[in-house]
Amino acid sequence: MVRAFIRRVITLLRIMEKRLNLDADAKLRLASAASITQIEESGLFDAEWYAAQCPSLAGRRIQDMIAHYITEGWRYGLDPGPGFDTKSYCQAQPFVERNGVNPLLLHLSRGVLVGSLTHKAAVPERIDHDLTDLDQWPVMAQSVNESALKVDIVVPVHGDRERALACIKSVLDSVDRHFCQVIVINDASPDAVLSDTLRVLAERAVFTLIEHAVKRGDVASVNAGISLHPHRDVLLLKPDTMVYGKWLEKLHHHARSHVRVATVTPFSNSGGINSYPHVNKHNNGLHGTDAATLDRLAGRVNAGLAIEIPACVGFCVYLCRDALDTLGPFNEDASGGGYGAENDFSYRAVKAGWNNVLACDVFVFHHGGVFFGEDVHADRRRRGRAPLPDQIADHRKRIEAYTTADPAKRARDALDLAHVSAFTNARRTVVLISQNCGGGTEVSVAQQARMFTASGCAVLILRPAEESGLLIEPWGRPALSSYSPLPWDEAMTNVEHLFRHWTIAELHIHHTNGYPDPFLKALPPLLRRLEIRSSLWLHDLLTLCPSLGLVHRERGVYCGAPTNTAQCDHCLSQIPEIPISGGIVQWRQRHAAIFQTVDSIIAPDQSVATVVKRLGVARPIRVIPHHHLILAKTEEWPEEHSPRRIAVVGNMAVHKGRALLHSVATCVEQFDLPVRFHHFGSVSHGDSLNNVPTISLGGPYRRDQLSKRLRQSGATLAFFPTQCHETFSFALSEVLVEGLYPVCLDVGAIASRIRELGWGTVLPLEYGDHPARLARFLASLQLPEERRYWQIRPTVIGEYSTIDSDSMQSCP
Repeated sequence: MVRAFIRRVITLLRIMEKRLNLDADAKLRLASAASITQIEESGLFDAEWYAAQCPSLAGRRIQDMIAHYITEGWRYGLDPGPGFDTKSYCQAQPFVERNGVNPLLLHLSRGVLVGSLTHKAAVPERIDHDLTDLDQWPVMAQSVNESALKVDIVVPVHGDRERALACIKSVLDSVDRHFCQVIVINDASPDAVLSDTLRVLAERAVFTLIEHAVKRGDVASVNAGISLHPHRDVLLLKPDTMVYGKWLEKLHHHARSHVRVATVTPFSNSGGINSYPHVNKHNNGLHGTDAATLDRLAGRVNAGLAIEIPACVGFCVYLCRDALDTLGPFNEDASGGGYGAENDFSYRAVKAGWNNVLACDVFVFHHGGVFFGEDVHADRRRRGRAPLPDQIADHRKRIEAYTTADPAKRARDALDLAHVSAFTNARRTVVLISQNCGGGTEVSVAQQARMFTASGCAVLILRPAEESGLLIEPWGRPALSSYSPLPWDEAMTNVEHLFRHWTIAELHIHHTNGYPDPFLKALPPLLRRLEIRSSLWLHDLLTLCPSLGLVHRERGVYCGAPTNTAQCDHCLSQIPEIPISGGIVQWRQRHAAIFQTVDSIIAPDQSVATVVKRLGVARPIRVIPHHHLILAKTEEWPEEHSPRRIAVVGNMAVHKGRALLHSVATCVEQFDLPVRFHHFGSVSHGDSLNNVPTISLGGPYRRDQLSKRLRQSGATLAFFPTQCHETFSFALSEVLVEGLYPVCLDVGAIASRIRELGWGTVLPLEYGDHPARLARFLASLQLPEERRYWQIRPTVIGEYSTIDSDSMQSCP
């Protein structure tokens, strides 16, 4: 009793410690060294970027900053760097936030499981040659009639030699010199090499150069360019941008095709309200494609499309001379507080009856996130035409109203779909329909996607984004954020349009969780119309019952799959979180058309096929395990620790036996049995388990790190407390590979697999009603003389695919 009391005190102290505000050093200890190293080596953490979001961390070690992000920074929506969007990732994968999983660690884990690249997203416009080499520049020998020029392109330059020269060269490579004049303004650059290079190029008539003796700032520099030729339009371009193709002609067309246009701004990866794919974000990854391709796609799918916006964005702005004559140049005092000179000009334009428009058919790459408006004399007193507080407030209201309405979404969606189509161009495409809750389904989808990719197919994964719509994710793209979801009311129309233009080899339905009824009803007719070969994978029993594992609500155990639907309706009526109309019959009818339409139904275990047939599915069901286990070696057991260490692997929720684990662990404590449980995985509502001293919660795990963590725990047994009908269990495979001895209750695939292997103990299901008896059994179980280790052989793709290819062998 004394020892039990001491353990309770220790547990309470631990709980109190967790609730204290921890300093950075304590957080560093909580964040595992392996996780910190993993993030640091990924290249996705930018210390300077993170410190800008958390000034209190400025000057700290990068490991301290990573620890802060792992433990709490992500919960506040902070980004580790420009290449990873925390909020978008959490929105696309809702289970992340619900289960307290760090999104970047999960993303890196999925780099192993799912195939997305884990290195830092490469800047699409990397500069791989030295532009101070004058041979890289075009020769301007042809004379130009200056009176015929329509536009001045003004590029203010101060530093960042490589990007500035690359920007200027991209302009010169893409414009007609008989249509425009390129004007570079050197705002007293401290870089002597840059200044010398600009002077030599100007002497060769490559562009016109204006030099300031002292730094005057961006706004004063662009005003100098604006006033240079009073009869021409002006294109203001930040020196950290890159332009492509017919960009200038398209911007000029929009400026002259609409009435009273003051400014025209294109799409960009970092363009404020004009950002793509996510508004008001610095989108570095660009879904793994180059910006020139995005510009080409935008020109094709959004040709001639312009949308009115409340303000231009200063990375690239086309200014109409008529508006400049009316409104005057930029306000050099209008900067600070996020307002900026371009916003001031836009505000004045709207008030005077002019329009600001977005050119949806142009995409310009922008390295940074700063627009025109920084003032070299920021500390001077605001005077003259400085914006009034009411003016700033009114402007911000316009921006908020525009962002809420988001009229440019249709143009971004069109670009999304064009981008996906480009990914599948001239390739056979396999479509995998999945969910967004992770788990074993995601492991199977990842394995299948890898094998299809190895066969030369493009793989697209469809998954729901909660209430917001449908996500389409091209497999293997180094995209660090998802595409914008297609609204559900438009999703099937867009999917059918895409399917008709893709070469669909086959479609596999892995899950229907999260999809609305209209989408599921429309799917079978679509498959029949387009004659797409398809299969349905039974990763769980959701198609038969919304409780997933056929769990009896009142008893919390496997219900036995009754054929009496009245029993099912009574059970479901006790589950308020699963509101379904029409009862279990209507629920099963929801999926009946899918069962009848697909070419094959695949179950990972015979026990699943038996239950599905029992509940009325008459179609043949193919039993194909996700992978096979092969006995690799045997050896004598090492000496066991005391107390005995028992591993519990996998996410722990109600249907996974959380209540039984709590009861058994409580009995272990009550009877002072020599047993300690080590849980690895997420815990749904884990406070109850957290308060039991005989359970150690290890939290979510990466599959490539589980082996090490199991060895460190000293576990010899693996206990599966689930009382629902599991359909396979990857967790069972993982513990068998480590040589652990599995113990489970007699229900579902875990029990049938253990029997088939002849290794482990299957207890009668009634043991779940007697936790004290189960606790004593686990404490007294005699292990076999020899320990067995297993190897995993992945299922070959040909066992369930209709694609004929010699390359479809086991997963590499």
